[in-house]
Amino acid sequence: MKGNFEITEELNAANNKDTSLLLAAGAEKVYWLKTLKNNMSEGFNAFITQIPENSLIVCESNSLRKVVNPGVFVMIKNTKDSQMRKSASEVINQANIIIENNFNDNFEKVIKEIANIIK
Repeated sequence: MKGNFEITEELNAANNKDTSLLLAAGAEKVYWLKTLKNNMSEGFNAFITQIPENSLIVCESNSLRKVVNPGVFVMIKNTKDSQMRKSASEVINQANIIIENNFNDNFEKVIKEIANIIK
């Protein structure tokens, strides 16, 4: 990483990285924002200038919640593993929706559950 942050567009939908999985699932564009811990806000501000106004953004990040106030903050809690990442435990109390999932189910079920809650 050069500087305080780096923004990379994911173009490969054929591997197992989270960014690739989002692309393979149908996202129009997928970005990976890497920042130094104290430069997350700076990195996000640079990222958001690249996004058309009124775009729907799906973001997979615990740490970013510390500097961004989303319209809806959803956390999916892995019930198969009782361990929680430190970054998740620091922001779970800010979640609008917490879904418990063992990640063996069809993810469509999770999406429908979220849609029903935010209606």
